[in-house]
Amino acid sequence: MEIPTILTILSTEFDTSYQNFLGGIIEYHFNPSYILAIWVFSEVVPFRDLSQFIAFYFNKYPTKVLKTIVANMKFTKNIRNAAAHSNPILVNLFTPKEFLPHPTQTIISEVSLMNIDNLLLNDMKIHDLIGLFYLNKLLTSNATREHFHNHGMKIIERFNRHPEYYQTIASINQFKEILGNIIDYQVST
Repeated sequence: MEIPTILTILSTEFDTSYQNFLGGIIEYHFNPSYILAIWVFSEVVPFRDLSQFIAFYFNKYPTKVLKTIVANMKFTKNIRNAAAHSNPILVNLFTPKEFLPHPTQTIISEVSLMNIDNLLLNDMKIHDLIGLFYLNKLLTSNATREHFHNHGMKIIERFNRHPEYYQTIASINQFKEILGNIIDYQVST
């Protein structure tokens, strides 16, 4: 079974409004002698549409890897939206307001790889961060993950610059430990 190119899918499977949205991009970047580069698509597509595209592709060509990606995209979206709308992640951390009674099985299996207690998955933000960073490790190169690890360690160092600010705030200390595990997981084998 031949897997179609991005261009074929974009030009045949999506409705007219979506084709109109991408039409200029496709016309600009498409030359019959080469195939539309995935980076062109990923640079311009909104996150929601990217998620829908991946789900569509999974429904058409199901694989175990795509199933994992689709399962984690909705959690990644939550973190993306929080960042895009300047919602601080440390607010309401580990509170009943952010309680998730039933963490998803996908995230439960992934958290053990990060050396994080399953009980911490009952916090929506932690649950979603696990999904985001699992995808990061799955989809990025070793060099990119190494760069992320170095940047993440600088964030941890910044947290520790004034330990007296946080020493009595259990939720922030717990978050620092979890974040450290997530960061270390990015470069683990």
